[in-house]
Amino acid sequence: MGGDLPIIGSAKENKFILSLIQKQDTYTALGAWIGFQRKADSKFYWVDGTSVEGQFTAWYRWEPDNFGGNENCGHMIGKEVAISYAGMWNDLNCNATYGGVTYGENNPVIVCQKPF
Repeated sequence: MGGDLPIIGSAKENKFILSLIQKQDTYTALGAWIGFQRKADSKFYWVDGTSVEGQFTAWYRWEPDNFGGNENCGHMIGKEVAISYAGMWNDLNCNATYGGVTYGENNPVIVCQKPF
């Protein structure tokens, strides 16, 4: 459809993406996929190939942690649970499964941006 997962370069853009997620009729605590992925060098890169390292980030504390050794995609947390972390980033299994169990209805949604 000509779009990519969003590249987030500032706190203002991060807040905007969160507002898009929260305007949906249904969204979960897992929020939405955002446009970075872990590559072979164990670092995260945006869909345009630029490194996430050294740029704006909104990682939730102790993230990224690569839990289970297979959290290679990134998502933005959508709902606040116990403390205010909506809009924070987390690394997650790209298939949104752990031990063969999927998150199902709790999977992150897709937010896309049109290429420039």
